[in-house]
Amino acid sequence: MGRLNLQQCLDQGALLDPRGVLRAVSARPRPRASLSVLPYRDTGSGRLGLGARETGLASDAGLNSYLARQFLPWRRDGEGIVIAAADTSAVNLSWLRDTFGGARVVPIAAADLHKEIALQFRERLSHEAVTSLATKMPELSAHRTITPNQVVAFVAVAVAFVCCLWPSAIVQILVAAMSAGFVFSATFRASLALLGSRKEEVCAPPSDESDLPVYTILVPLYREAKIVPQLAQALLALDYPRDRLDIKLVVEEDDGETCAAAEALKGQGPFEVLHVPACLPRTKPKACNYALRFARGDYLVVYDAEDRPEPDQLRKSIDGFHTAPPQTVCLQARLAIYNGDDGWLARGIMAQTPLEWNRLAA
Repeated sequence: MGRLNLQQCLDQGALLDPRGVLRAVSARPRPRASLSVLPYRDTGSGRLGLGARETGLASDAGLNSYLARQFLPWRRDGEGIVIAAADTSAVNLSWLRDTFGGARVVPIAAADLHKEIALQFRERLSHEAVTSLATKMPELSAHRTITPNQVVAFVAVAVAFVCCLWPSAIVQILVAAMSAGFVFSATFRASLALLGSRKEEVCAPPSDESDLPVYTILVPLYREAKIVPQLAQALLALDYPRDRLDIKLVVEEDDGETCAAAEALKGQGPFEVLHVPACLPRTKPKACNYALRFARGDYLVVYDAEDRPEPDQLRKSIDGFHTAPPQTVCLQARLAIYNGDDGWLARGIMAQTPLEWNRLAA
C-alpha cells in the first residue's frame, strides 16, 4: 500500500496518531518570505541589470544604514521595490526582509554600490568629511585656528614686550626658559627611548585563517601616480588573506594622473578606488574621513604612499590589540626611515623620529 497524504487519510476515515501528525507538520519545509534574490548579471550598461535608478528612493536619513548594511533602494517594481545589495548574507537578507517586506534584492559588486552611494550623497559625504570632527569633538579639531586662551596668551606676550624696561634681563630670562624647555624635551625623549627598548617584540602567532577579521587599509594619494605600482606591490606582499583585505585607494577626483594609476590596479587585488570630491581643505585627514564611511573592516590602518609595511604587520597588530588593555583603540607601529641619506628633508624627518625608532632602523 502506497503512502497517503493527509487529505486522502481524512477522506478514507483513517485513524491518525496526533503525535505523528504534529511531527509531520513540523517537518514540512516552511515557505520563504516574499523577499527574493535575483542573480547578478552585468549587462555592460553600467547599471548591472538593475535598470535606471530612482534617486528619490534613497533618503539622507538612511545613509548610515546603506553603508552599514551595504545596500541601496534602486527603483519601484509594482507595489514593491528593487534593492541593490553588496551583502547578501543570511543575516542581512533577514534584516532587509523585516524592513522592506516584499522587496526584491539584486546582488551588486561592493565597488559599484559605493560609486552609486558616493554619487547620490556626494555633497553630504564631502561636508561630513570636512566638518564631522569639528562638530563632534571640537576640542580635537584644528578647524578653529586660534582659541580664546591663545588670544589671551598672545596679548600678554605683546604687553610684556611693550612694557619691557630692562631688555637685557628679559633676554636672559627667555634664554633660560628656552634652555629649560630643551632640557625637559631631551629628558622626556630619552625616557621614551629607555622605556621603548625594554618592551618585548610583538610576534604574530600562528592563527586559523578562518578566524582572521576583515582589515581595511586606507591609502590617501595626491599627485603620487609614479609611486602607485610600488605601493600596490608592498600591499599585496602583506601576509594576510586577500579575501579579508579591504584596500581603499583614496584619490582626489581632480587628480587625473593618480586616478588613472589607481584605476589600473583593478583586478590585481582587493583594491577599491574612492574619489574624494574636490573641495577645501585638501588634506589627508579629510580624505580619510571621507573614505572611512565606506570601510567594512573590523580593524583599520592608514598608510602613506611611500610606506612599506612589514608583511606580518597586520597579524601583529591584531595580537597587539588582544593583549593590550580594553580601552586601547589605536596602536603605533615603529617608523624606520630607510632613505635618511637622500637629502636634508629626509635627514630632518629622521632627526624628529623618536630615538628608539632611529636606533632600531639603523
